[in-house]
Amino acid sequence: MLLLLGLTAAMSATALVIGLLGWAPDPPEPARPLTLGEGERLAAMRVTNLRDLRAGVRVTAGADAARTELVG
Repeated sequence: MLLLLGLTAAMSATALVIGLLGWAPDPPEPARPLTLGEGERLAAMRVTNLRDLRAGVRVTAGADAARTELVG
């Protein structure tokens, strides 16, 4: 019984490896260009995020004169 289970596991693993090596996903569709309105909204969002520090990192280490700030 143990030999039969081991043989079944080995055959399953072999079939899985052969199946995965022979399969390739379909290539993705090319991205469409942004419309003028979408480009303007995206640019405005990036400026707002940069100005308001919504996207990025802000780290403050130390206190008073020894304080170091990292904004990125």
